[in-house]
Amino acid sequence: LAWPHLAPDAGAAGEVHQAVAPLSRRLHAALPWNAAALRAAMAEPAPATATVALPEDSSGSAVHVHSLLAAYPGVYNVAITFRVPADGRWTIGLAPPGAALAWLDGQPWPSAELQHGPIAADQALPAGAHVLHVALAVAEEGERLRYLIGRAPADARPVAQAADATQGPPLAALRALLAHPAGAARQAWGTLFERNLAADLLDLALARGAAEVGAAIDRVAASIPGHVGALLLDVERQLAAGNGQLALQQAGRLSGVAETSGWFEGRWLDGRERSDVHLARARALQAAGLPDLAMRHAAAAARGAGGRCRPWLDALSIAVDAGRGHEVWQPGDMQALRAACRDEARLPTGLHAVRSVQAAHGKAADLDAWLGPPTARPARWRLAMEAGDVGPAPQWLAEGQWTAVWRQVQAAWLGGDPGRAQALLDGVLLRPDMPIAAKQKALLVGATPPWRPFVREGLALARLPDDPGWSEGARTAWLLDQEILVLLPGGGALRRVHQIARVLRDEAAEAVGEVRVAEGAELELARTLLPDGSAVPPADISDKSAVSLRAVAAGCAVEFAQVAWVHPDDAATGATWHAPFLLQSADAPLRISELVVLVPAGVPVQFDRSPSAPSARVVAAGAWTAHVFTTRDLPAVAQEPRAIRPERHVPSVTVRAAASLSALLEPWDERLAVAQAAPTLPLRQWLDDVRAANPGGDGRQRWRHLARRIARDIEHDHGGGPPGDPNATLAQGKGDRAALFYTLARLAGADACLVRANALVRDGAPEVPDPADFSMQLVVVPLPDGASLWYDPGLEGGVVDHVRSGLRGRRGYVVGCHRADRTVVVPALGVGLDLRDIAVDLQWAGDGAVTGTVTETLYGATAAYVGGWLAEASPQDRAKLPAQLAGGVFPGMDLTLVETASHPDGGALRIRYGVAGKPDAARARTLDLGLFPSEIGKTYAVLERRQTPLSFGFAQDLRVRVAVHSAAGPMTTPPAAQGEHRLLAWSRRAHAEGDNLTMEFRLQAEAGVVAAGQYAAFSRVARGADAAEVVRLAR
Repeated sequence: LAWPHLAPDAGAAGEVHQAVAPLSRRLHAALPWNAAALRAAMAEPAPATATVALPEDSSGSAVHVHSLLAAYPGVYNVAITFRVPADGRWTIGLAPPGAALAWLDGQPWPSAELQHGPIAADQALPAGAHVLHVALAVAEEGERLRYLIGRAPADARPVAQAADATQGPPLAALRALLAHPAGAARQAWGTLFERNLAADLLDLALARGAAEVGAAIDRVAASIPGHVGALLLDVERQLAAGNGQLALQQAGRLSGVAETSGWFEGRWLDGRERSDVHLARARALQAAGLPDLAMRHAAAAARGAGGRCRPWLDALSIAVDAGRGHEVWQPGDMQALRAACRDEARLPTGLHAVRSVQAAHGKAADLDAWLGPPTARPARWRLAMEAGDVGPAPQWLAEGQWTAVWRQVQAAWLGGDPGRAQALLDGVLLRPDMPIAAKQKALLVGATPPWRPFVREGLALARLPDDPGWSEGARTAWLLDQEILVLLPGGGALRRVHQIARVLRDEAAEAVGEVRVAEGAELELARTLLPDGSAVPPADISDKSAVSLRAVAAGCAVEFAQVAWVHPDDAATGATWHAPFLLQSADAPLRISELVVLVPAGVPVQFDRSPSAPSARVVAAGAWTAHVFTTRDLPAVAQEPRAIRPERHVPSVTVRAAASLSALLEPWDERLAVAQAAPTLPLRQWLDDVRAANPGGDGRQRWRHLARRIARDIEHDHGGGPPGDPNATLAQGKGDRAALFYTLARLAGADACLVRANALVRDGAPEVPDPADFSMQLVVVPLPDGASLWYDPGLEGGVVDHVRSGLRGRRGYVVGCHRADRTVVVPALGVGLDLRDIAVDLQWAGDGAVTGTVTETLYGATAAYVGGWLAEASPQDRAKLPAQLAGGVFPGMDLTLVETASHPDGGALRIRYGVAGKPDAARARTLDLGLFPSEIGKTYAVLERRQTPLSFGFAQDLRVRVAVHSAAGPMTTPPAAQGEHRLLAWSRRAHAEGDNLTMEFRLQAEAGVVAAGQYAAFSRVARGADAAEVVRLAR
């Protein structure tokens, strides 16, 4: 028996799934037969499959085996491969042994109950191997995992008849099957009670999001009031929502089940104390400010952990939060912890608690010795603790630190000392050791907002007379555009945005009358300010995502303010870089634009001011230093299209807090390491395919094979920012191609690097670059011969050693590999290889009819892309190819595909199609043709002059040769013309001989930056190319 495929449902954000586990030495000790004999029977176990020789029972008619799955709650598709010795009718079923063996906390734990029904009854099967797909739902109840198995919508079938034995029904179909109220999965259990319990637990396993989980918990609790699993989940839910009293109330209902489970829960293991019950009660008591009672249950949970990692660490964390870690930690516990947590995936959370206790006992060195050198630690450990530096605090630590402060605040209030309570709350914002979640709570319950001295009064600003110049074309005007940025010790920031807009025309009322609240932000103020000085509240602010203002008309002003938290673990910036604040608007004139940056002591900050930005006014504001940048009475400034760093050409300020090159690169290093540490089965299957490709070659064919497969199977929709998850990319069929290529190359043994390259639109990066400056991704792989291979995910067709024109010669940094020098320059790969060579041969009849052929020869990346598309396109889609290649070239004529062929010299692709135009009096004297227009001038030269550099992102190498044969006399010869710029060159030549005319048009363009001073010359060349691309032939 083999379980070769366990595919988790990756559809819901936040769900974590673990693939099938290979049999290991530690697992064998839990099996009911001799571990050594079983290990000897294993046949080269692969990472995802364990195949064993199976002992038969005495009847000889069935085979029994314990199969061990490691799983988190969710829905899975399991493919079971088995063999029958002879033709016949076979009954296939899955049943648990006396005590089903499950995995919990990374270790086998005999506490799961397996709800099951018939899988395939009395089915005729021929002799040989077969595959059966089973739907598996896993629900978690405290310390127990409950498996619910239902038959997938497919019979067992011979492996030879399955295109891929590991691919079963889509997970969406399995979810629908399990969720169907009258489906086989829910009707398989015998009694009504069993069916109801299974249905409730299935709902819990299928739940997505907090609302669905909460509803499922409520149903279980309503149908079985004493259900331990439901009570435990409800305690966690109430604690997460901040409902401490409800959590305590539910935890109190657990008092009768602290040692054994209820009659409906099934047999418990030797009546052992349930550590999950003790932990739930401890958390609830701790949140209620009862540390002594909480510690009593935490100690009981530690005693009942039974050598399991997660309950032990959870108990320790509660004790550390209460400042009483010594009551759980005992001498010699390090050895027990080391044995329990060897393979624990959730270990990083507990490392914080362990380090706190070890430091208190002066034994931090013991922990470091256990973890080993930083380079040898698993990636998930390095994220939590690197060379003694603790990473972002986990949620339980945030809750514990805040709870201690909150108890002191409450004591001060009860003792009649509101000043001390206020000082405690205000001090939370200034503590670098206090997590950002605690700072959020402090503000919520009364900490003084640091921005309060800098808040401007909206009614006073609205009463000031308007500038007479505003009436000249403007629809609205900004009375105030203010941002207050509060930098927080320990990382993170607060951003408060306050805006007041005057409505100058009635038609603008609709545009400004709807206020959108940014995701994750809190709306502080929204109102309409009337000309008489009164204020009108909004119609409704219940949903907090969009607010409709009332009484908005010309002469009124609309005012709103919102506050957003910037978390220090933000994947893109780590709250280190903040977006530029523009002190001049592009859409309206303004009265006051202001940026206030509040900086606490000890937080290094840099201000990058544009040349026209004002200097800062620095003032003291309590424990903060305020840097205030203000502009007044500025007109609207037009934004130029395709501008490079437009913020540099208006008054603007960019704020950086503790920015450094390591802060830019290390988050990407860590994300890439995590992806390699936990490859899913699909990723391992791709890895096997990579390893099998060209094993004896120089490596180029292997990476070319991978690039082509990614181009064929994966849609590239990664828009920049941190690397995407390659496992999610494979599961969804779209995502970050570069991260997928990089991860597979690393897993295959290559010292590959991901390259963050500087995009054209971010040209001129400062000395300490912004993450947005280096958002373009490439991959470089060293080859055995000392050369390097480059992969550009933005190129279709799966080509390698070819990069887009706009990336050639750009600066970059390598991440995810060991390099002393992290800087790199992208080589100019692909120059001169993307030629598009077109030959047109036309017959122009006297009645205006036109016939002819077009032969296009494509090279380089373009040939690879079009060739790949042709290989998969249907005949109907292939017929549309000429129109896509020559749209607008032959107006009023029909195009018909004739043939496509690859050149024997490799790489090039030839496409031939016919042109046919019916007799037309309008074409009897003149014939309009396009020379395959690119319209560069229409796209990039729309302005007469520029103040900002232009990002010219176009690349083309085009040669068009046209031969026209006239049946009604000679034709006029179009004049020769040409134009040339550093990035763009074109020429057109024509020659007439009798009734025949030949033309040649050549256009070459490379992507690059056009400086403002060079724009006039560039625009002349670009517009000239547009004019030369269209010709009118006259007889």
